[in-house]
Amino acid sequence: MKKWEIHRSFIFTMGALGIFLVFIWVLFFLTTRNAIYRSMLEQAEASSGSIITSIESEILSLEDAAYSLGNQKSVREMVFEEDGDRFYDLGAVAGERSLSIIGKNSSADNVVLIRDDGLFYRLKGRMGNTSVNRVSYLLSAGKDKIITVSGNDYTYIGVYDRIENDEGRGGYLCLLIEKSRLENLIAAYSDIDYLGIAVYSGEKIIAANRKLSFDELLKERDKAVFARDREVGITGFRLMVFCEKGVSKKLERYFAIAFPLTMIFLFAVVAVIGGRLNKRIVVPIKSIIKNATDNGDKPLPKTGEEYFDDLVNHVNTMLENIETRDRELMDSKIRIKDTELQSERTLLSLLKKQISAHFTVNTLNAVRALINKGEKAKAAAICNELSELLRYANAGDEYISLMEEFHILEQYVSIMQTRYPERFDFEAVSDDSFAEIMIPRMLIQPVVENAILHGLLNKKGLVRISADLKGEDLIIEVYDNGKGMQENDLADLRKRLELTEHLEDMTLKHVALINIQKRIKLVCGEKYGITVESADGKGTRVSILLPKTVNSDPDF
Repeated sequence: MKKWEIHRSFIFTMGALGIFLVFIWVLFFLTTRNAIYRSMLEQAEASSGSIITSIESEILSLEDAAYSLGNQKSVREMVFEEDGDRFYDLGAVAGERSLSIIGKNSSADNVVLIRDDGLFYRLKGRMGNTSVNRVSYLLSAGKDKIITVSGNDYTYIGVYDRIENDEGRGGYLCLLIEKSRLENLIAAYSDIDYLGIAVYSGEKIIAANRKLSFDELLKERDKAVFARDREVGITGFRLMVFCEKGVSKKLERYFAIAFPLTMIFLFAVVAVIGGRLNKRIVVPIKSIIKNATDNGDKPLPKTGEEYFDDLVNHVNTMLENIETRDRELMDSKIRIKDTELQSERTLLSLLKKQISAHFTVNTLNAVRALINKGEKAKAAAICNELSELLRYANAGDEYISLMEEFHILEQYVSIMQTRYPERFDFEAVSDDSFAEIMIPRMLIQPVVENAILHGLLNKKGLVRISADLKGEDLIIEVYDNGKGMQENDLADLRKRLELTEHLEDMTLKHVALINIQKRIKLVCGEKYGITVESADGKGTRVSILLPKTVNSDPDF
């Protein structure tokens, strides 16, 4: 594990935990906000109904009172009375009766009867003459169903009812309330700041809980979450209650403040917990890994943390056991290697003796035959080649240059061609660079011998050897176009080469190949060795893979 990998992993884990906490907080906020939002909408719906009921009740009471008074006998007598004095006398009577009709708790602050000829009488209230004249003017203009007048530091809002005879002569019964009464009703809901409330008539806003023009009121209605806009009876008043789209602005402002504070708190908690975990867990682990990396197999020092020190004690005990077992294993491997080396030396010695005895006898028989035929020059050449081959086989050093090995093979092949005339052709692809490459002695000759004696046993053919460098590796190939091997024989040979079995009960050619395999793996490593490719009737190719530079230890 890299030096900082645990630390980075720990930081990543704590960061992921922080992000998870943020995600939980945001999810909680969204869920809570939606719940509160729905609750606020429900509250707004209920409040709007209450507001509408309250204001409608106030305004409709005016309409009911106007209708009742308009049909009261004494009031109608006043309207059509031609005698002025009599008009005022009837007014006193009508005033008493009007109080019983509209009630002392009526919302009407002023009730005024105004005739077409300009006479007027206050049935209720103390509205000034100027205000009454203003009302008379507005009534005669007849533009609006709702009248609004100011006077005596008050603003009055009123509705009226027309009283007339068949000739069209008559007057108006006008009921007015102070504008502040409506404003107080609206102000009772001022704590619900996301509700808009407006009483209006035509394009004139009579009272509202915020300052806005009629056009702005319509825009607010169009973009509201919901809006109720209705006419109040037949008075001419309209009432609008709407819930603003930004119903959760306060909640969002709260979140805007609470979120960073909560995040700071959460990250502070994560930092504190992370710091303690880092000190108690990550730092001891890093210390153990660093000491294990730097000290190799030496005992690990204590970390100061009880739980990790128990681990350190177990690791130190394990290291001691491993060191003891490694020593035992090394001693065992050394003994095995010595045994294998001795075995390989014995096998190599047998091969040398084979050339020294069996091969020598056969070659000398061939020389005698040449002499008998009178081919003394050729017999002398074979003797020279045999002499050189015997010196090569009995040399003390175990390594030879690749170029010299190719030269010796040419001597060996020349002798074999004399012994088996017209049996095979030989090709050797050599290069001057082969003089710098060292290989184990007698590594290729047994493979070439197999190709001649077994591959080309019943047919004339070609034996070709070549070598090539592939990076830091050397590949030597021995090819013959002889009879090849059957599939099951090839599979058996490959298995034996892979397992490098003991040599009992094998033919000579198998002994040679497996011996070469074992020698290569012992000296060069498991990566190197022999591979065999063959097909029945199509020849055989033996590839020998060696390192470019072989360890030429004389103890081999």
